[in-house]
Amino acid sequence: MTTRSARDDHRLLLPLMGLLLAAAALMDQAPLWVSGTLLACLGLRIGAIYRGWGVVPRLVLVGLVVGLTVGVLANFQTLNGLQAGGTLLMAMAALKVLESRTSRDDAVLVLIGFFLCLASLLVEQSIFRLLHALLCVWLLTAALLASQRPTEASASVPLTRGSARLLLLGAPFTIVLFVFVPRLEGHFWAIPAPADEASSGLSDLMNPGAIAHLVMSDEPAFRVQFNGALPPASQRYWRAMVLEDFDGRSWRRAQALTNGAPPVLEANGSEFSYTVTLEPTQQNWLPTLDHLLRVEGVSAQRLHDDMLIVSSESSDKQATITSLTRYQAVSAPAARVNALELSDFERSRQTRLPADSAPKARAMAVTLRTQLPSDTAYIERVLALFHEQNFQYTLDPPPLTLDPVDEFLFSTREGFCEHYAMAFTVLMRLAGIPARVVVGFQGGELNHYAGYLLIRQSHAHAWSEVWLNGQGWIRVDPTSVVAPERIRRDLAGGPQRASAQNSALFESSWALSAREGIDAIRNLWKQAIIGFSAQSQSNLLERLGWKGLPAQGLVLALAIGMMLAGGVLYVLQNLALKRQAQDPVQQAWLAMGTRLAARGMTRAPHEGPLDFSRRLGEQWPSQSAAITDLTQRYLKLRYENQTDPLLQRNFIRDARRYRPRGRPRA
Repeated sequence: MTTRSARDDHRLLLPLMGLLLAAAALMDQAPLWVSGTLLACLGLRIGAIYRGWGVVPRLVLVGLVVGLTVGVLANFQTLNGLQAGGTLLMAMAALKVLESRTSRDDAVLVLIGFFLCLASLLVEQSIFRLLHALLCVWLLTAALLASQRPTEASASVPLTRGSARLLLLGAPFTIVLFVFVPRLEGHFWAIPAPADEASSGLSDLMNPGAIAHLVMSDEPAFRVQFNGALPPASQRYWRAMVLEDFDGRSWRRAQALTNGAPPVLEANGSEFSYTVTLEPTQQNWLPTLDHLLRVEGVSAQRLHDDMLIVSSESSDKQATITSLTRYQAVSAPAARVNALELSDFERSRQTRLPADSAPKARAMAVTLRTQLPSDTAYIERVLALFHEQNFQYTLDPPPLTLDPVDEFLFSTREGFCEHYAMAFTVLMRLAGIPARVVVGFQGGELNHYAGYLLIRQSHAHAWSEVWLNGQGWIRVDPTSVVAPERIRRDLAGGPQRASAQNSALFESSWALSAREGIDAIRNLWKQAIIGFSAQSQSNLLERLGWKGLPAQGLVLALAIGMMLAGGVLYVLQNLALKRQAQDPVQQAWLAMGTRLAARGMTRAPHEGPLDFSRRLGEQWPSQSAAITDLTQRYLKLRYENQTDPLLQRNFIRDARRYRPRGRPRA
């Protein structure tokens, strides 16, 4: 372990740069005071390098260690876990920056930077996060090389080139290990989400305004790849949850989720086969088109209300979607559901309402129903009321306080899709027509590069279903009567955006094309890399002809892959050595070394040019000046990227002419 000189101190900038870049990816996860501490410590260390500021006493460092640890513990109530552990690592990195005195400390800083890169990838596995981590690793590896080289033999360009070369040489081994190391199913390696982390997307409780905030979100919800033609635009309704219980203010899923048999489907119209790639939701619902015929690739349960949920692996714990989930499904959106009859139990549940809720709406429903000849006529009349009585579609409606249905129908008349689905469904039940609310997503954006539909959180939607004798459950979307342009835009596959984002620049063709291209890359990354599973490995082995031998096949493929990667490394190293041998500067240096060896001064395998030169000066003083001069010139040409032709010619001439005189001391 050697102490860094004043000249060496400037080489600390490279690990500091890599450390800061690695920590930047975690700063949004850490408290502001921790990020500020890291930046302050970096500033103090750089000031010490360039301004000669004094070092921080060790007693102060000990106090800072205790204070920062207590602060992290107080903030997270633990030092364990990804967020608390990553924050503590950032805090300790800040103090290590102040403490760094030796080349060994530089290596420790680099190691901390590597751990910060790993922590950032555990937080998010996007392709852009990986590119950021690769940039950090490139700089940190260059810093590690710098910490192990004498100052005179280092320069930024060769170091970064050497770092890139090392990473490229390791790439074949990385690919082989990724593809053929056995995958463990389940969540053995998963980092659990924080208990207080908010669930994304839809919830199983709908209050007025619950979905409106989702339309302001541009985050992807899921992507759908069809195995053939897309369904007609009018059938692109993605069913997520069915809400059947109404307490006068909120709709929620029925308590007895498994009560009743699965729906009876009567084939009608075309069937559509598709693959869904669902983002983590922390929920248990799986979106599908109406009406689901079969599903593969996921353990799921079909409920009586035509809703699909993931099956729980244990009876005492509800299954949730905590990672990227892919499954294949077949739906027939035009099929008829329970068309022949509805059980007394189902009819009672789908017409149930609190006795004291919506008195004005109750009176209106009774009056209208007695005036109309059929349930179909009543449905059409209610939809006409929404169109005729100046109802408005808005994302920022007035609040509803005591009785939301009556207030919306007879007072505010402004709302979003859940307002209309709530009011319409209540009016149906008040007239004795079985009805329920369905929440999910509508439409989607067609990606022209990859041919899939992207459904964002902004496509969240609520609609109603009513049961008619002989027709079964049919979809009615009252929002389409009030805001048909919103429905047409979503179903046409165009972009859905918050009003603040609707600018000419954003809507330009090149901007939309760029967004589609970026999302296509993200989807490919998630499908091929993040979604690479044990089943993917099994499919790969089948293509290699090792079907039925998963364990043996993986071991054999891993062994063959490592040998091939080693062969690639051997070939590349040989090519590099040949290029070095063909370098006239290197040839002149090696020839000079041969002449020195003939006089008894052989360079040891572990000695670099500078170490060899110093030993020669000690044992052969008469040759010290000439050897030192030639060594310094060689280092400039070899390691400092000097390309001056005159400097090269002079060195080659002098190295070839050099003849040692006498013999070194024993």
